[in-house]
Amino acid sequence: MQMVYNLIMIDEDTSFDKHKETFNIGFFSDRERAEKTAKKYLSDVDGFKDYNISCQMIEKRLIGYHDCLKLSELFIIYG
Repeated sequence: MQMVYNLIMIDEDTSFDKHKETFNIGFFSDRERAEKTAKKYLSDVDGFKDYNISCQMIEKRLIGYHDCLKLSELFIIYG
């Protein structure tokens, strides 16, 4: 089963009740790379390191993916 990892940053100062002010950083093919990117944003990137920002990683299972194919495009449908 192939997974992708969606890295989202959350501005805690502008989030309230059930609303979260989020920034979608991107999708990653492995968890380690997504975690390294999150650490970099939280410690080094202006506009993220200077504010009360947290991160969330969402695992998404790819449907219709075959191990013999190289993943070159990813279509995400939200609803």
